Amino acid sequence: MRYIIFILGLVLLIQVGCKKPSRYEVSGLVTEFYSAAGVAGAEVEVSYAPIGYGSVSGGYEKVATAICDASGAYALSFDVVSTATFRVRVRKDGYLLAEEIVHADTWSTKDQNQQDLVMYKSGLLEFHLVNTTQPSAQLLLSFSENSVGCKGCCDYQQGRLFEGLFDTTFSCSVYGNQLIEYKLTRILPGSAIPEEHSVDVDNGTYRIEHHF
Repeated sequence: MRYIIFILGLVLLIQVGCKKPSRYEVSGLVTEFYSAAGVAGAEVEVSYAPIGYGSVSGGYEKVATAICDASGAYALSFDVVSTATFRVRVRKDGYLLAEEIVHADTWSTKDQNQQDLVMYKSGLLEFHLVNTTQPSAQLLLSFSENSVGCKGCCDYQQGRLFEGLFDTTFSCSVYGNQLIEYKLTRILPGSAIPEEHSVDVDNGTYRIEHHF
């Protein structure tokens, strides 16, 4: 029985080792989500999950990289023996990492494959809110529903409530290249005073100060 298993394993090893690699040609356009403008200089990386001895490996191996031209276009080619999935990643400073998992049967070795990708600019809102004069007041911070990609402090349905005297700083990540709209409502005994605000976010950190 052990001999038969050994022979079968040897045959499989020979088959894997003798299998010729397949040539893939992949091209596409990398764009910024809100403007649809090409992201020049973005690095596109293709990796694959190798198949050996009838199973898929637990990780990915890089096979090709390309740099997008002035219009955001890229093209690359590479050889792969056997895989179940490809992973396509795009990086550029000031942008969030973009990633797509592509099943092997999606791409053809006979045709030019098109794989477009979308990136988001990376922004950070840093709030500094201070109330040193109105101990009986509350402050409600809420965001517009259109403030997408805002994580950590942008729940437009609930908002964030601050009570009494406070001096607090907090931050949250946002998608860049958009107008973030938010409202600060001072809640006093018998009244509520709303204030509408907005910040035009590109990328980087935006410090927002409000003193009451």
